Amino acid sequence: NFSQPADGSAANVRLTNENGQLTAAINLGSNKSNRQITINTTIDQASATSTVTAIGTTLSVSGSSALALNASTQLSVVVTDSAGKPVVNVPVTVASGNGNSITLSNQTTDVKGQVLASLTGSRPGVDNVTATAIGASKTYSINVSSNNFSFSSPTSGTTAQINTPIPLTLLWTNNAVPVAGAAVSLSSTRGT
Repeated sequence: NFSQPADGSAANVRLTNENGQLTAAINLGSNKSNRQITINTTIDQASATSTVTAIGTTLSVSGSSALALNASTQLSVVVTDSAGKPVVNVPVTVASGNGNSITLSNQTTDVKGQVLASLTGSRPGVDNVTATAIGASKTYSINVSSNNFSFSSPTSGTTAQINTPIPLTLLWTNNAVPVAGAAVSLSSTRGT
């Protein structure tokens, strides 16, 4: 006979054929995890064990592939089963290879199989971000630039009078060190 695996998968038992072979089907049930399933069989005093790998659940990660230093971006992690349908209410972890800060919108997938992750790029370089859920994982690369640009004036939301120049002050740093003597191109949606 076949014993039922601990994860709830079921085996259909049939009699051996004229060649002494037994054919059984494994029903994976509702467990969508990629995992190892151990099959045990015992006939009288003889026994055998085999391992089957259940696969099909996948993760996809989408979002920006480049980020300015100290800026944030949102990544979408989607978990789908072998039929391409969303896997709902499963825990997801997202980790930065460079140690950049990641905050999840929720700890488990929603009805779309999705979790949103906000990454703040405080450490420059190519960051390999890895999302993991129910035995599946996906790595996504984001290039966090060592350059940082910020306007110290005007502040965001400043009101400008028509025909009155407004001074602009931009700070450019590379690895937190000010960049001197470099050309900068500016553009605006209005004016010169």
